[in-house]
Amino acid sequence: MPVVGILRHRGRRSGREYATPIGMRPLGDGFVIPRTFSDNAAWYQNVKAAGEGRITYLGRHYRVVEPEVVDYATAKPAFPRYELAQFRLIGINEYMRMRVLPDDVNQTQEQNVVDTKSAIQLKSPPRNLNLALVVIALAQLMVVLDVAIVNVALPSIQRELHFAATDLEWVVNAYAIAFGGLLLFGGRTGDLFGRRRMFIIGALMFTAGSMAGGLATSSTFLIAARAAQGVGAAILAPTALSLLAATFRQGAQRNRALGVYSAVSAGGGGIGLLMGGVITNYLSWRWIMFVNVPIGLLLAFAAPRVLIRGEGKPGRLDLPGALTVTAGVSLLVYGLARVATHDWSDNVTRAVLAIAVTLLVTFVALESRGRHPLMPLRIFANRNRSGAYGLSLAIGAALSGMLFLLTLFLQTVLGFSPLQAGFAFLPTALGVVVGAGL
Repeated sequence: MPVVGILRHRGRRSGREYATPIGMRPLGDGFVIPRTFSDNAAWYQNVKAAGEGRITYLGRHYRVVEPEVVDYATAKPAFPRYELAQFRLIGINEYMRMRVLPDDVNQTQEQNVVDTKSAIQLKSPPRNLNLALVVIALAQLMVVLDVAIVNVALPSIQRELHFAATDLEWVVNAYAIAFGGLLLFGGRTGDLFGRRRMFIIGALMFTAGSMAGGLATSSTFLIAARAAQGVGAAILAPTALSLLAATFRQGAQRNRALGVYSAVSAGGGGIGLLMGGVITNYLSWRWIMFVNVPIGLLLAFAAPRVLIRGEGKPGRLDLPGALTVTAGVSLLVYGLARVATHDWSDNVTRAVLAIAVTLLVTFVALESRGRHPLMPLRIFANRNRSGAYGLSLAIGAALSGMLFLLTLFLQTVLGFSPLQAGFAFLPTALGVVVGAGL
């Protein structure tokens, strides 16, 4: 049982006393603190009586503004249920909700701060911003890297697992369908259930899929494992980006973090091609799957220690929207992939594409009327933003198709080894990285 309410840090700075109570939780632009063990716990009682105080959280000093004592019996507490049970066992029946300001904010600025009472993430930095950025960037690298790393190994996979030439593309497509189809859904789960929690779940799912892929003994097993990787990536990628925005303050700090994130996103494909060539050439194609296992476990271990909690916000999960967009995108990708083995006149292909379009139109209609839309349509109101979305889609589609076809051409027609094929993509990778920085 964790100790609750005891002061774990006391210090003095410029003659002012600061304290950080154990059990404190972020809430809005402030904190909540459970009632301490007894009336002798001076800090809690002094702030409660005086209506003001000072506090230290993650190395930063704050001034307490408008503390409010809330009884558990009359309000839903901002603590996990297991901790609430512990509080009740030891007789804690109230908690303090406080709004805080940086200690150097003057009185005029104080009046301009909006008091937010909804349980959202605190946008103060974690213990170590650099470590937080490393964890977020590593998660994004793992997701982007896995889009490309498997391409160089496709001929080796085909030989060992006896893939038919027409089925080989599903090693790539299974990941893309699950990733793209569930991306909006994964981002929404982070909003509702907590970003850090879903980040960890996504990392573990990706790790499990990678382990299963490395152990695959048949083509069907490998395709299913790649789909599991895609599900994990669909949760991991959007929560990583939202954690970055929540962790780093707007301005130079966030711009630097976004620069690192963008560089990793742009260079991940090139790194994946080179790594895929080296690993396949000197080890085995299975190690392009196994390499994700220690990375995923490291992310799951480090996330609770360096990332902010990222509390969920009140709202509902848009299940109709999630089902229609996931099914629509998946069927659209399947229908387009089917064209490779059946021409456009094939009735099944036409039916699949027609159903996909119908589902996507239904999704747009649902989102335009829903109270808690999975994808608010107002994000497309800006013409420049919509154009950027369309351009990104076109570039991604072109690059993905190019990587798949060129990999097979270089190794099966020109006789390149996996290592040579990986290095053959180096100019493309460098061009993408340089272009991303312009």
